[in-house]
Amino acid sequence: MNQVMSLSASMPIPTSALRFKCIRLLMHSLSACSVLLATNLASGTTTPKPAATMVSTMDNKMKPQQSFAANQSATCCTVVELRQYTLHPGKRDTLIALFEREFIEPQEALGITMIGEFRDMDNPDRFVWLRGFRDMTSRPEALAAFYGGPVWKAHREVANATMIDSDNVLLLRPAKSDSGFKLGNTARPSHETGDGQDFKRAGFVSATLYYLKKSDKDNADFTAFFTKSIAPIVTDAGAKIIGTFITENAANNFPKLPVREGENVFIWLAQFASAEAFAKHRAALAAMPTWQKTLAKLQPQIEREETLRLTPTPRSLLPTLSTTDGQIANNQDATKDWDFFIGNWHTADKRLLARLKGSSEWETFEATVEAHFLPGGIVGNMDVYKPINWRPGMVGMTIRIFSPVSKLWSIYWLDNKTGGLDANGILQPPVVGKFVNGVGIFEGDDTLDGKPIRVRYTWSDITANSAKWEQAMSPDAGKTWETNWTMQHTRVSADAAPK
Repeated sequence: MNQVMSLSASMPIPTSALRFKCIRLLMHSLSACSVLLATNLASGTTTPKPAATMVSTMDNKMKPQQSFAANQSATCCTVVELRQYTLHPGKRDTLIALFEREFIEPQEALGITMIGEFRDMDNPDRFVWLRGFRDMTSRPEALAAFYGGPVWKAHREVANATMIDSDNVLLLRPAKSDSGFKLGNTARPSHETGDGQDFKRAGFVSATLYYLKKSDKDNADFTAFFTKSIAPIVTDAGAKIIGTFITENAANNFPKLPVREGENVFIWLAQFASAEAFAKHRAALAAMPTWQKTLAKLQPQIEREETLRLTPTPRSLLPTLSTTDGQIANNQDATKDWDFFIGNWHTADKRLLARLKGSSEWETFEATVEAHFLPGGIVGNMDVYKPINWRPGMVGMTIRIFSPVSKLWSIYWLDNKTGGLDANGILQPPVVGKFVNGVGIFEGDDTLDGKPIRVRYTWSDITANSAKWEQAMSPDAGKTWETNWTMQHTRVSADAAPK
């Protein structure tokens, strides 16, 4: 199937694309790389404005508040793309790192709104993202400028290599004039470690897709049914609806990027503090007699229903709930980042058998983890890891120590099989990092088969009773990553979360 990332970088930009005022695309790996486009917007012509009126430069390092336009309208985007990419096993983190480092600001500079980027909780090899456009007329102009520009040319091969299919795309528009995403002046965290600490958001988004049996004008009847009968109930059960959309039936005016045609879909998206909060919401719905009656009215109107459970990547604009809504591990006080982890846990492990060798063979097993604070007021913690049915007798230990100077965590690993010490008996270097918006990323140098590599730990999907850990390795100083070990942590039921 066609891939979005297969477009030729030499594709000519149509004259109509010169509708934007002097845009300079940033390439973080180069000191300057620009695409200058100009138009006389007042007259609607393509006559370039004098060079003196053009913006000639942009900061190479954008501040967090500058990475998303400050003058967004109250409701974003009359056209929205919901894009679901199926990736090669273990390549999702590679694409996300590239996407968030290289592809966000250049698209926003062209007038595209980068609404949200997500991991699909139910498919470890799916990347989901949303982008919006001012209208259908501006869509082909912006897309031609981006996919025909230097940023895409520089990174398309790496991006393409992560993908199996990128054609699962729905073209949407708001179901009502006021039902689009309300982003306001939301600031996006920078891709650089340390930025974006003040950007508050929740940890989970659900997207519910109803495939409708029939279509009236603008799906007005079903939209009215949803507004009157469904929205009040799901809201009472804890959902915060952030947008409702219907299929945009206009022809795909940028056919180089396929979309799903012939679909008749109504979509509503909601945000929650965590996956656990979403599960409680679903349980509350199931217990409500009014919901059961509403379902009886819903079912005859739809062919099927699909729900996406999504966790945001570090730079996603959505969701926008504050920490007061229950998000874990996004504390103002970084010394408390790991408080959620104290106690007893069960882990479901998935581990790649061969690392950085192109392997796709995984082993699965289970383990227990017991985590404690360090004694004597030392800011840190330790845990003991014991596999249940893998490498009998193995015991591993993690030590995490907080630096009050750098405000970073250093994480050390020891075990009774492979050690954790170098040839001189010295503790090997740690991975170092921090939590930003509920996601912890920690990186460090290591060796594999005598060759230098980078190692990254990622903690995400954190609630009081669950968390996900991933280990990835890079053979090329962080340009590409291979995920080779994941652990899904579940708190032992008898062990209450710490207060």
